[in-house]
Parts: sequence; C-alpha cells; structure tokens
Amino acid sequence: MTQVSGQPRSTEEDGVPTGRQASTDHVGSDHVRVLRLRHVVSPEDHGSDHHLLLLPPGDHDLPATLDVLEAVSIQLAVLHRVARTTTGNERLRLPRQPARPVGTALARYWASAAAHARAAAALPGVEAGSIVRTTAEESLAAATIATFELAPVDAGLTEAPLAVRRAVAFMEEHAGAPITITDVAAAAHMSVRGLQSAFRRALGSTPLEYLRSYRLRSAHADLVAADPSRGDSVAAIATRWGLMHAGRFSQRYRERFGESPMTTLHR
Repeated sequence: MTQVSGQPRSTEEDGVPTGRQASTDHVGSDHVRVLRLRHVVSPEDHGSDHHLLLLPPGDHDLPATLDVLEAVSIQLAVLHRVARTTTGNERLRLPRQPARPVGTALARYWASAAAHARAAAALPGVEAGSIVRTTAEESLAAATIATFELAPVDAGLTEAPLAVRRAVAFMEEHAGAPITITDVAAAAHMSVRGLQSAFRRALGSTPLEYLRSYRLRSAHADLVAADPSRGDSVAAIATRWGLMHAGRFSQRYRERFGESPMTTLHR
C-alpha cells in the first residue's frame, strides 16, 4: 500500500475554488496532510506567496484567500516508525491546530523531499512497498518531523516532577553552552544527588544522559536541514550543540542514527 501520496492539484478541478470561497479540509485520524498554498486576493491574482501548512487529524477551515496548489498525505504509522527508528521514541508532538514550518530552509528541504517521493511513486514498474518507494516515503516523513517540529515526546516528561521539568527546560535552552550538572541542579533548585535520583525515577536516565540525547537529536535535525553548498558543515553544527569532541560525536551519532554525520549532511 502506498503510504505517502501527494500531487499538485487545481482547486477548480476539485470543485472547491478555495481562492474564491472558504472551504473545510477533513484529515482522517490515521494521517496528517501538508498543503502547499498561495494567497489569492482577487480573481486576477495568480499569487506568488507560496507557503506550507501542516494539518493534523480533524476538520480545518481554509480561508477564502488561500488557494491549495498541492496536498500531500502522510500516514501517522510512517511518521511513528521513522521517529522510533531515529530516536527510539515513536510518540510525536502533533499540533492541535494547523502548523507552519519552523524555518524557510526546512520548508525548502521538505519540498525537495516531497518531489523525490512523487518521482519515486511515478517510476514505472516500481511497486508500493519496494525499497525505492519505502525509502522515499520515510525520507519525506523525516523531513515532515523536522520541518514542523513534530519532536518525539519524552515518555515520562509530562508527568515528571516540577524540578525535573525545570532541569529539562534549562538543558534544552542552554544545550549549546558548556553547562555542568551543577548548573542544571541549580536551575532545578535541587542538589546534584537529589536531581539525579529524581531523573532516574521519572525518566529512567540521568540529567547528563538526557542532555547528550537532546544534543544528538538537535544536531541530527540541523544536519538533515543543512545545505553543504551554503557552507554548512558537520563541525559547525556539532559545535553549535556543544558536541566538541569530533570522534566521540561521530561514534555516538552513528550508534543512534545508523549513519555518519557526513552522510546525513550530504544526503
């Protein structure tokens, strides 16, 4: 079964000229939909301001000034599988309302991944479930997770004590800085030993293990969105996230994501 589908569409062909009247888009409970839109302010306006919008499951009203140029549906099962493979946690932070990309570079990356998925689906003789189709679909799912920041939810974080949540917020905010366990404990208003015990009870890990994992995930997201032709490099991204030891970073990255940072950068 094809798990990712999408094609350019004319709203007139669909019988819903969204550039002229408001419409409602229903998204089933088993997938999300990404729309490529343009603003249309008059019947003569062809619109040049294209942008992306992710629709979570449910009904969503589209304003009359938006014209849908393309719709891509991605099964939640694919998103969960990719999240589990890359982070070990399949629970995604899905928005309740339509969401926009977190950055223009990621939006361009998503568009490229969508074009690749469409091209793979259109290849003659390549069936659904083939390695070509599956790889393209999973790449698009990974791009969707990064572009719309559908970061996996830490399983125990929402129920964790306030001190643990304070520590997590501090570490994520200062992940690129050379912070120590003493700094984290001070931000949580706890002793080092008390914070370590609280983390083990709530999350099954230590604060520094959480920080290391967050840094790796953040570096991975930046590498996925990076463009070597603009000067982006593994070293610069690793440094940005406080991963100063190149050899150790490369080893842990390969163990976590199944490939080297350089491979991700140039994919």
